[in-house]
Amino acid sequence: KSYYYFEVNMPSKKVKTACAASICGAFVNFALAFIKIYIGLAASSVSIMSDGINNIGDVLGCSAAAAGIAVSEKKPSWRYPFGYGRIEYIAAMFISAVIVIVGGVFLWQSIDRLFFHPPVAFSPMYCYIIAATVVVKAGLSLMFHFAAKSTGSTVMRSERLDSTMDAIITTLTLAALIIQIYTSIPVDAIAGVIISAIVITEGIKLVTDAFKKLSGERDDETEKNLRSLIKSFKEVKEVVKIDIHRYGENSIYAVAVIFFDRNMTLIDATKICEKIKEEARKTSNIALNIEIRSGIYE
Repeated sequence: KSYYYFEVNMPSKKVKTACAASICGAFVNFALAFIKIYIGLAASSVSIMSDGINNIGDVLGCSAAAAGIAVSEKKPSWRYPFGYGRIEYIAAMFISAVIVIVGGVFLWQSIDRLFFHPPVAFSPMYCYIIAATVVVKAGLSLMFHFAAKSTGSTVMRSERLDSTMDAIITTLTLAALIIQIYTSIPVDAIAGVIISAIVITEGIKLVTDAFKKLSGERDDETEKNLRSLIKSFKEVKEVVKIDIHRYGENSIYAVAVIFFDRNMTLIDATKICEKIKEEARKTSNIALNIEIRSGIYE
């Protein structure tokens, strides 16, 4: 076994779960986009059309998520010894960027409708269909929730948040469609502005989170947990330094500098290190490398 190859990755079953959830989400969002854009054009509702375009963005996002997760779990190679796990972060950034762009388009259309607002054609059947899409989106959010819980995937968490926001957005759209019947105020356009602001804000948050992980933001929580695990071995006198390197949500590499008692032999210290490494792998899915020091740490 080569030490140049990183072996900690998401189990194949979890990869299949995440990919299946993303593919399912892509097909469902495509159907929702078709329905909403059709109703939006028929009813002359910018908020419904914007919601439908948002679902097209979700189709692209889910497709990118499935591709990103599949590629991220390829076995490490000589050129990429730590695997391809960070591609998942790139996919998450792509999804987030699509959300922000789509939100910007919504905002522009909605502001335009504030000044030029043609009448919205109301139909009870449209309301029933839009209400049904809220239930479908809530179901997708629940599916991504369980997928994120079982896989620990950042992309699945992004998709869960996106689906939840979509359900809220569609609910606002439905409310605007109903209220518009009783007033001449451009409620549809106002709802579009509010929806766009929510979409853009959440998209920027997701982009920022993915960028931080991709650029190697310090992981204090993982470091703290790993330090506690190492210190739980009584033979360890001091943990001088721990460096955490993430190559994906399920590919974490760490280097720790540890001091042992000066009277401990190198063979005994090595045996303890092997136990620590095994415990880190089992409990935290971390590939740990340890630099041994002996003597008194000052």
